[in-house]
Amino acid sequence: LVKKFSLIPLATNTKLPIKGFRWKGYQYKRATIEEILNWYTNFGDINIGVITGRISKLVVIDVDSERQLLELLKVIPNLFDTCYVKTKRGYHFYFFTNGDDIGSTSRLFGLDGIELKAKGRYVVSAGSIVDGFKYK
Repeated sequence: LVKKFSLIPLATNTKLPIKGFRWKGYQYKRATIEEILNWYTNFGDINIGVITGRISKLVVIDVDSERQLLELLKVIPNLFDTCYVKTKRGYHFYFFTNGDDIGSTSRLFGLDGIELKAKGRYVVSAGSIVDGFKYK
C-alpha cells in the first residue's frame, strides 16, 4: 500500500482523520515509511485511509447498500472483476487511473447512495475496524 497509494492515519474505530492531523497535504505527497511508523508510535491503534485521486492514481466507487449494489450491477455487470473492499454496509470498488484529475460525485450514474470518490477524498482501507466491523 505504501508505495502505491497515499495513506493517512484515521482515529481508532472511526472513518475520521486523527484530530488535528492535516491530511489535505497528502493529496500531493505520499507519507514515508518513517512517517507511517511514527503514526503508530504516536497515535497507537489507528485505522488507515487511502487518498483517492491523482496522487494514488485511484478512484473508488462507494456503494452503501446491497440494494444500491444491485442497481449498479445493472450498469457495470463485471464490477466484482476489480479490486474491492467489503465495508460495514456495502463495498468500495477500486479503479486505477493514469493520474488524471477526476472529480468526485455524490450520485454516480444518477444513483442515490453510490459515490465516486476521487479528487479531494479518501476511503477507509482494508484491515481497518470501524464500529467493530473489519474492512476486508
